[in-house]
Amino acid sequence: MPSLIHQVIIPVQTPLPPGGRIQSQTFDVDGTQSISVNVGITNVNPAIKRTIFFGPSPNNGFEPARVDTFGATNHLLTSVPTNGPKMFVIVENTGAVAMNCDGWLYGVRMVP
Repeated sequence: MPSLIHQVIIPVQTPLPPGGRIQSQTFDVDGTQSISVNVGITNVNPAIKRTIFFGPSPNNGFEPARVDTFGATNHLLTSVPTNGPKMFVIVENTGAVAMNCDGWLYGVRMVP
């Protein structure tokens, strides 16, 4: 029977200072065909990027599946095909302005 995945990946209003980096924990997404990742920041800022990783690969690493910046919007809602049984997200601030960040993971697990 299908089951819903709805996880907080970055708690609400997590500080992201200049030069800062937030890495979510690793989530089990095995059994999903795709997942939706929603990450938001306080304001539009092209110096902040979000990367979605899947793995593990045969060498036990994780590969980036999608990289986006917040240059046009302050929230990124992305649905991506599941490319591995586990995933995590990294948000990096290479700019000079502090922001707050939060994020969620959504998916439907088709197998137990």
